[in-house]
Amino acid sequence: KPYKAAGTDGMSNSMFTHCRACLIPMLTKIFRATFELQHYPKAWQETLTVLIRKEGKADYGKTKAYRPITLLPAMAKIL
Repeated sequence: KPYKAAGTDGMSNSMFTHCRACLIPMLTKIFRATFELQHYPKAWQETLTVLIRKEGKADYGKTKAYRPITLLPAMAKIL
């Protein structure tokens, strides 16, 4: 989904969607090298977990009133 929150790399999915034509050749080289070198960059492994309020809860002081969302780097999701 293109309009989700950006991950730890700060790149949004919409950027990849809108710039797909010019990014495909570069991404192909990057991903090919990742497979050939058998190296998965640490930056692609970093995640950020944030809490989102659940709607309609009477008491937001309780942990059950929230749900965790993990934001992943866009490059990791594409690969």
